[in-house]
Amino acid sequence: MQGRPDNFPTVTPYLIVPDPAAAIDFYVAAFGAREIYRQARPDGTIGHAEIAIDDSPIMLAPEFEFGGVTTRAPTNLGAASAHVFLYVPDVDVRLERAKAAGATEVMPAADQPHGDRMGGVADPFGHVWWFATFYPDRAPEMKTRFSKT
Repeated sequence: MQGRPDNFPTVTPYLIVPDPAAAIDFYVAAFGAREIYRQARPDGTIGHAEIAIDDSPIMLAPEFEFGGVTTRAPTNLGAASAHVFLYVPDVDVRLERAKAAGATEVMPAADQPHGDRMGGVADPFGHVWWFATFYPDRAPEMKTRFSKT
């Protein structure tokens, strides 16, 4: 037994958002996400949801308190405490789609010395998303940075 659901990696981002239903709609429009699962609370709001962007699942939840820990969305904290990084076939296309859906550009796409062409956006919920396309011929020494050898 692998100890996790099929199609889930060992590490899965879990984003706190003020309104999971609105976040799902945005991520579908901006990032081409697909909804995997939605768990409704008795009042009809979403208590937990799961989406996938390409081959990567992401969990979503509204703000909550549990076990003495309070979770807040970045918009209610006034800062982002984590970023999400996505490797995609065409960073420029993904950035334009995200901006057209309402994301705010934080860095235009640009070639980086480590072989990525990358750029970033902030979503309406305060999370920062980085998109990158890796070009190994631009930085051969980085080609195997996470090889499975």
